[in-house]
Amino acid sequence: MASGLGSPSPCSAGSEEEDMDALVNNSLPPPHPENEEDPDEDLSEAETPKL
Repeated sequence: MASGLGSPSPCSAGSEEEDMDALVNNSLPPPHPENEEDPDEDLSEAETPKL
């Protein structure tokens, strides 16, 4: 998997993967399809967790 990125060493690949993951995670929350569909539901769930 990491080799596909084109990184020479596994350590470098891990670092790159972590960076990419962080970027993706930071860019994912805002444009969430579920949030856009039912923002009220998300807020309700966050306010009153049913766990």
